[in-house]
Amino acid sequence: MPELIAKKRLQRYKYLKRELENQQDRLAKMRSALESAPKLPDGMPRSNYAVDRMAEGVVRVNAYERKVKASIKRLEKETMLIEDAIQRLKDPQEREILRLRYLEALDWWEVAEKVSYSISWIYTLHGKALLHLKQQKTC
Repeated sequence: MPELIAKKRLQRYKYLKRELENQQDRLAKMRSALESAPKLPDGMPRSNYAVDRMAEGVVRVNAYERKVKASIKRLEKETMLIEDAIQRLKDPQEREILRLRYLEALDWWEVAEKVSYSISWIYTLHGKALLHLKQQKTC
């Protein structure tokens, strides 16, 4: 059964996106730590212990990378569903408000500034857009 798209789902998307960005940052730090591991002039690690630690690090990075890729797939799927639901809205102002607020994760004042409306009008359009999304009954 198709889910309704509503405010909670749109907000959840913002948090998923932020979580993915954090995971990608952590992965980059893990890779950087591996690349900056001390080596002898011949390029070899200093001891068997260092080799074991390096190997463990590579395994951890690869496992985390798989986790991040799975998160990316989930986020891409959710993005497509949300973008499709937003695109089906008839009012272009409502579409723009939802895109800016949720897909681009702008604050209310940034949305208002970007479309040159007052914040109170943005709230009104946002409420109408959510109502229209709920009426779609598909996602």
